[in-house]
This record gives sequence, C-alpha cells and structure tokens, in this order.
Amino acid sequence: MNLADYRKLIPEREHQKACLALAEQARFKVMRLNTGVGTYKNKDGSDRYVNYGIKGFPDLFGWIPKKIRKFNHCIQEFATTAQPFFWEVKRQGKKPTKDQQAFLDSAIADGCWAGWGTAEVLEARLKESGYL
Repeated sequence: MNLADYRKLIPEREHQKACLALAEQARFKVMRLNTGVGTYKNKDGSDRYVNYGIKGFPDLFGWIPKKIRKFNHCIQEFATTAQPFFWEVKRQGKKPTKDQQAFLDSAIADGCWAGWGTAEVLEARLKESGYL
C-alpha cells in the first residue's frame, strides 16, 4: 500500500480533529456545528422533526480575530475586527457536495476565509496565508 492509499483510509473525524487543532494554533476561534434532523415526540405521541443547521453548511466555522490601526485626532488606536472562517473537512479523494461547494463559493465571494480538504490542505493554506 502506498502513502496515497493509506491517506484515503484515515477517517474524516481524524482530519477534523487535526483541522480544529491547526485552526486553534493559527489563533482562529473555531467550532464544529452538527447539522441534520432530530426526531422528538410531542405530548400527544406524534413525531416532530427538527432541522439543525442549513444545507451545505461546512463542518468548521468561526472567525479570525484581526487588529486594525485607526487614527483618531492624530492618536493611533487599535480596534478589533474579525473575518469569518468556514472549512469543510474531507478525507483524501472526497469532494464537497454541490450544496457544500455552493456555500463555500458564496462565502469566499463575500470575503470569508473558506475552503475544503484534509488537514494537510488546511495546513498548507494556513502557511500560505501567513497564519502558521
């Protein structure tokens, strides 16, 4: 078995743990949001379905804290702002669904730091962007 074949066997949850650790190392504020449907019983015994999240929402989301300089009457001050962050975790050889890709494309077009891939892909992007 070559290295590429071995990487395909690594479960997505392991990539997810590594992606969370990398994002935290880069000082991003990141969390995981579960999406799906839950079934609950009403008082009368009938089923009630509750949707969590929205279709295509990525596995990881959060924000990148950023300090910006501003000048107020010749006095330099710093303010904090943030850039939204979205990452769809995929194991090697897998791609986002159409809904996931549409969400990521929209987020990127609106100025978010977003993408998809394995922990190795995220690490490369973080290094490329100067966060690691």
